Amino acid sequence: MYHNYLDLIEYLQKYAEENNIVCIWCDTCPDYIPCSSTDDLVIFMNINWKYPMQIPFALGHEVGHIIHGDYHSYEKSIQAKRQEEAADLYSLGLISGYCLKHKIDIKTCGIPISLLL
Repeated sequence: MYHNYLDLIEYLQKYAEENNIVCIWCDTCPDYIPCSSTDDLVIFMNINWKYPMQIPFALGHEVGHIIHGDYHSYEKSIQAKRQEEAADLYSLGLISGYCLKHKIDIKTCGIPISLLL
């Protein structure tokens, strides 16, 4: 399981790099959530995030935001909700494709249960 987890992160990071997106890994407090900058084509990931098994999903999610050209907003608008849902689905697509190719149970890849139902 751990080997697959690291391989999945490597796959997602390589996918990001192929799309000219830089991943910066931070070693900070567990409450620091992953985030991205569409203008700078950069993702900031936290290796100490309090949800370690969701790191691959979060990385794919942030890639989705940049690919879609999203700008983060702290508003609780319908547009912001749609952007979050689209980024979730983008990550789900990346990870499910990887899992199918490598015959990995998708339930072991940190995807929120609500997206697997």
